[in-house]
Amino acid sequence: MSALRVAAFAIAIIAVIDPALTTSRSSRPLVALLAEDASADNAIVERVQRVLSRDFTVVQGTMPAAAGTVLVGDALPDEGAVAPLMVVQPAHSTPFVRIVALDAPATSSLNARIPIVATLVVRGARGRRLNVEARLGTVRVDQQFVEIEGDTVEVRSTLVHVPTSGGATWLRVNAQIEGTSIADEATTAIDASANRLAVLFFDSRASWLSTFVRRGVERDSRFAVTHRVVTSRGVSNTGGPAPVSLRDAQSLAPFGTIVVGSPEQLTDADVSGLDAFMRERGGRVVLLMDRRAAGPIDRLTGASSWRAVRLPAVAKLQNDASTDSRFPIPELSAQEIAWPSTLPIGATVHSVSIARDSTRRAVVWSVPVGAGALFVSGALDAWHHRDDASGFDSFWSTTVAELTASAPPPVELTLTNRSIVPGQAIKVRVWIRDAALSRRGDRSATVSATLAGPNDTTTVRLWPDNAPGTFSGIIVGPRAPGIYRIIASSGIERTEASLIVDPAARAPARDERHLMAAFAASRKGRVIPEGELRDLPRALSSALQSVSRVETWYPMRTAWWIAPFALLLGAEWWWRRRRGLA
Repeated sequence: MSALRVAAFAIAIIAVIDPALTTSRSSRPLVALLAEDASADNAIVERVQRVLSRDFTVVQGTMPAAAGTVLVGDALPDEGAVAPLMVVQPAHSTPFVRIVALDAPATSSLNARIPIVATLVVRGARGRRLNVEARLGTVRVDQQFVEIEGDTVEVRSTLVHVPTSGGATWLRVNAQIEGTSIADEATTAIDASANRLAVLFFDSRASWLSTFVRRGVERDSRFAVTHRVVTSRGVSNTGGPAPVSLRDAQSLAPFGTIVVGSPEQLTDADVSGLDAFMRERGGRVVLLMDRRAAGPIDRLTGASSWRAVRLPAVAKLQNDASTDSRFPIPELSAQEIAWPSTLPIGATVHSVSIARDSTRRAVVWSVPVGAGALFVSGALDAWHHRDDASGFDSFWSTTVAELTASAPPPVELTLTNRSIVPGQAIKVRVWIRDAALSRRGDRSATVSATLAGPNDTTTVRLWPDNAPGTFSGIIVGPRAPGIYRIIASSGIERTEASLIVDPAARAPARDERHLMAAFAASRKGRVIPEGELRDLPRALSSALQSVSRVETWYPMRTAWWIAPFALLLGAEWWWRRRRGLA
């Protein structure tokens, strides 16, 4: 038997035996590709995916099973990225502008002036102007021009919108470098309602200062004012369902702010009621001092000693708080003032009187008390100087409005973004005031939430957070664009918020370039500029741990062995025929 025939038979015998072979092979690592702004960085995301696809299996989005993560953009990821993390930073053209934050209240009263604060990062536009606009549909509601004074600057622009009708308002803020087409845009939603701010004026004795402050606030349509003025023992003048005293914090709960005239007349029980109102309700208390006298109220202010003086002439108190230059707080005028010798810890000064020796005397100041705040005015005779040019009414209506609007409601609903595109996920947070601020040890709360749309209503699942009275969940933007209502309730209390779903919605783009290097290094990665994209596969490969898998395969179960088997038999037959043996 020839060697060729022996080899052919050997192949046939091996096929019958069907041996198994074990090998170790390196697998293609699975890499998660995240984009901070998929629409703006779409081109570079596609480039990154093409570069990585030669050596890796690339999946866009968060992937817990991934071997590593590649992040494209200038902001930290909202969710935990799997280490090692490589960051690809886009090479922005110059000039460059980006809206990195858009701060606007979620709710507002009708005909109220709503500040919309846009924070922008501008690069490569020194000496030019930035045109910032707020638009309601195609109508421009406000505009501001900002001078750019550096190569890389962060600027703040405050725009104003006054809603004249109730419901959800979709505002679009656009920022453009003048003389160029370089611009950025962000959107937000604001709920306007006819609900008025509840304020209680309580005077333990008749006070001219409190009376004129109340009259100015009553003329403002944003407020629903209730008052009680004790004129003599057992006799009082009331307006609305005013509580009999300040002792019962429960009767004070409907109000966001309590303005107290003649605070030196308050009893210990009244002071305890106000303290509970601020700590357990998160309410705001305004003390209008028209004379300085010691009393239980000193326990609430935390100021142990006071000083008072009559100035030689009427003077304007200078605002000491940092405010937007476009909308300064009006200044009070006074001749008789009082101020604490030492301010309580954590106090914020709002208005000062400057002495001849440049000493700054804190006449109007505030201090946090639990979840609430105490606002103290030592402008004793400011009501004497309340002519049209003094700003007396404007100062107090603005101050009381800001204090009342900041008082927490029974149920507070917060969204990470109020205008989203279909399919975009946002986080919803519900805060229950009674459970969060209660001093009881057995605090508990029940909460439910729904997403109501034009055609249907779905339940939003909420889960308890670490903080008492706080719940959170995730909402995914419905496919159908429109205005949706998120309704959260706890017991008899409920609140609502609007969510606008539209393909043109755009959230502010965060700029955290200064943090990216440290963030990537903490996750065993590094930052790779867009211009060095070719280095990304090598850098990622060196950071990843080599993963190999053991595979068992059966070589004789494939058809490849038939070819050499037939070739050997054919060669053996040809060899025998050449020699006349076949």
